[in-house]
Amino acid sequence: MNIFPIPYAATPEDGSFVFDYGNPEFENGGNHTGVSRWKHGSAFSIPVEGRRIEPLIRARLGQRIKRLRYIKTDVESHDLSVLTSIGALIDECRPYIKSEVNHNLSADERLRMHRFFADKGYDVHLAGPTTLFGPKLSENDLGRKMKFRHVRSSPLTPPVLPVRRLGGR
Repeated sequence: MNIFPIPYAATPEDGSFVFDYGNPEFENGGNHTGVSRWKHGSAFSIPVEGRRIEPLIRARLGQRIKRLRYIKTDVESHDLSVLTSIGALIDECRPYIKSEVNHNLSADERLRMHRFFADKGYDVHLAGPTTLFGPKLSENDLGRKMKFRHVRSSPLTPPVLPVRRLGGR
């Protein structure tokens, strides 16, 4: 098994950033550049290093990149931007993907997430307490503001969506 965390914020360009959080434990926050502190409600800030993720994955795996089978994201409402940034890697390796769709995302953001996967030939399924491949979710399912169960959290947390490859491997 070759699982490795990436200890950086996933950003479009390498650099230093300030992320904002709602509590002193720095849980559930992120880059709120251009958003009023009154809107995001995060009173705690911390400097973070951001990196482009695809070059890090490719450097770490080298020739083993062909064996990449699983990617998991949970980046507090920014999952689609991270997945988009590694789109070429997804196209090349066709891994299974488990990703968060935060309950605060707009219907448009949820639809864009579903379309990202559909355009790449993936089905989207709701993860459940006993399986990663629960019911298949349509655009309409994902577009609605629904309360999903998170596989490893309480019932009020955002959904985690595993995505199953179509055909092959």
